[in-house]
Amino acid sequence: MVVADGLGGHRGGEVASKMAVGTLGKLCREGEGDAQTRLLTAIHRANAEIYKLASRDRTLKGMGTTVVAMLLCQQGPSLVAHVGDSRLYRLRGEEFGPLTEDHSVVALLLRGGAISPDEARDHPKRNQILRALGVAVDVDVEIAPLDVRAGDAYLLCSDGLYGMLPDPDLKALCERAPDPHTAVAWMIDAANQAGGLDNVTAMVSRIHALTSRPHAQDPQGSEPASQRIAPSR
Repeated sequence: MVVADGLGGHRGGEVASKMAVGTLGKLCREGEGDAQTRLLTAIHRANAEIYKLASRDRTLKGMGTTVVAMLLCQQGPSLVAHVGDSRLYRLRGEEFGPLTEDHSVVALLLRGGAISPDEARDHPKRNQILRALGVAVDVDVEIAPLDVRAGDAYLLCSDGLYGMLPDPDLKALCERAPDPHTAVAWMIDAANQAGGLDNVTAMVSRIHALTSRPHAQDPQGSEPASQRIAPSR
């Protein structure tokens, strides 16, 4: 599962995000090596291809994209990898929170104790990220194993969602929704009602059961739903 939030104007951002999602989808399925190797290779390949295209096409100069990807694995640990400020959240029982740390100026200030969480929400540099795919020849990818359990729900999203809705609201929507499709629709509607200042991208997956049986579409009994929508005013 992948969410990519494009940068560099409407056209450039759309091109970069589509390239990232397409490259990860293809190489994670068809690439060589173990799961971590395939995921890292896919992200680095996407970075190289976006950077190369932006260097050739002046109308796409400066384009890039964030990425957060969750790879469910039948053998070995599942994985999360991310670049930028798109996030992965997990709902497990009563516990809900992000499993990724933003690569952003505000996150850096938060970790250093320079600002409070309340100050971070309205900080003038809240949209400035420190890493993105396609903006440089090389990219530093953060990757970690995931302890996936039956009953978990996972939310992948852009800052257009969590920037408008605090974590308790996201938790409530995940808990109350009868299925992932409804959860995504409710989240996007709530973000737009809260102001809808940015495009909203969200993907929700619930893990019903863990299984080692091969299943091309549903390796761990997951039920995903996703949607991307521009803000309504």
